Amino acid sequence: MERIRQLRLLALHRSVPKAVCLIAFAKSDGSFYLVPFSMSGCFFYGARRIAEGEIHDTFDSTQQLSANALPKLSVHESGQVHLRNPKGTEIAGPLRIPLLSTLQGQHVCSVSVDELDALPAYTRTIKSDGAEIDCFVEFSEEMKSGRVLIFVNGSEPKFKTLLNPVVIPTLSSTGRPIYVGLLALVQDPLGPGNELKGITVIGGWDPTLPKEAELDYLYLRGDVTPRTGEWISWRGNIKKCNSRRCVAHHVGGLLINPPAPSEICAGN
Repeated sequence: MERIRQLRLLALHRSVPKAVCLIAFAKSDGSFYLVPFSMSGCFFYGARRIAEGEIHDTFDSTQQLSANALPKLSVHESGQVHLRNPKGTEIAGPLRIPLLSTLQGQHVCSVSVDELDALPAYTRTIKSDGAEIDCFVEFSEEMKSGRVLIFVNGSEPKFKTLLNPVVIPTLSSTGRPIYVGLLALVQDPLGPGNELKGITVIGGWDPTLPKEAELDYLYLRGDVTPRTGEWISWRGNIKKCNSRRCVAHHVGGLLINPPAPSEICAGN
């Protein structure tokens, strides 16, 4: 089987495919990289900490770093996680998680979609084999807001969930398999005052810590502006955006109906 180098994560909602996130895999090891799709080409990113015993973190996601050159969340096989602007020197992180080869199916990242109906249809040809593929995660028709949990297992395609994720195999630097699991879940919709919608990737917390522990994490948000037409090419020119946005992010299993600012719910 040909090694997967790039995966377009598509939400299947009401029988319509919608682009959510690009996941790229390294050539030489099990590292992978995530970029949320954005219609506006406007990205915000940074680092946050949830205090011990807290279950959420409320903040303005535009107050740290911004970019219009497709920053990516990098999850390295070594356990280093960081965010980098490819056209600048600004970096969020690095944070440390266990070696990917030692993980046993833990949840390491999330991709949060504010509003599924705000995503335009993905109209390009669907690819199911080769080095670049499209991967569907299905959301039920009644879902308004959703997220995709990303799990990693360094030895077998099993994950710490009672549900059945989509399994994507990749290879470590030693040639042994590392398995990535993708699982779609419903989440509470945003509270009032969030007219602009977006897609947010979060990760970098240590998934082996108890959920009550202090947690450091990184976030990367791409704004979605509903309009007619296709997605801006992730390799093409991206216009500068000066909008200010807040978003609801969910790290773990707790679901809270959030106020207008960003809210992150901690958990394993």
